[in-house]
Amino acid sequence: MNKVVRILAFALMIGGALTTASCGDKGSDPQAQPQTAAISGQISPAGSVTTVTATDASGKTTTATPGSTGAYSFPGLAPGAYTLTFAPAAGYTAPASLPVTLAAAGTTAPAVTVAVAPASASFSANGVPVTPAYIFSQVFFGDRTLTFSVSPGGAPGPTVSIDLDGVTPAVGTYSLTGSLTDYEATYNDANYQSYFTLGNNNGATRSGTLVITNVNASLRRFSGTFEFVGFGTNNAGVYVSARITNGVFTNLSY
Repeated sequence: MNKVVRILAFALMIGGALTTASCGDKGSDPQAQPQTAAISGQISPAGSVTTVTATDASGKTTTATPGSTGAYSFPGLAPGAYTLTFAPAAGYTAPASLPVTLAAAGTTAPAVTVAVAPASASFSANGVPVTPAYIFSQVFFGDRTLTFSVSPGGAPGPTVSIDLDGVTPAVGTYSLTGSLTDYEATYNDANYQSYFTLGNNNGATRSGTLVITNVNASLRRFSGTFEFVGFGTNNAGVYVSARITNGVFTNLSY
């Protein structure tokens, strides 16, 4: 009888140990597996953002690239709070960052509309930096004229005007000292004195270059750099010159 009791007690002890081990095996519990979901969203217009970055509360980042339609997705993220940031394509302004809370079932972020970046320009006149407040791209007599001025209407200056040969810009390097029917540039100072790349130089060396670095045909915007020396004659009949350097313009419409 005692032997039977001992056998039963031993069997019960082994069964209890196996039950405890089975309950403690988290690998077999589906609810113990890490849960993930996806953040998805839409960028408009398509192509205006190159990458989207999701940053969690700990600072860990994950990057996604929008597709051809502007849609993007972050699969496999842990539910929680994220901040989305957007890297704009050339010619666009970076959208504001977007806070998103990822739910267990997944989350669709609010749609993001990206604005075209405004035109900007700067140059130095005889070594003095100038930031124009008025930037124009206009067509006169079949040619395009670019105007960068601190004053509306272009006078008094400082004002730079550059005449292109034709209406539609193309990437390339262009001399500003060719002829009156080619590319040329003018500088007007605050005293209404004008200086021309093709003005009377009294024998001085002419120089001037326009470089169109980028043309975005879909946005009809272009960017570039310029530098030149302008020549003129003042009210006393004295030959004068002005040197324009560090000229830059971006996102100018055409």
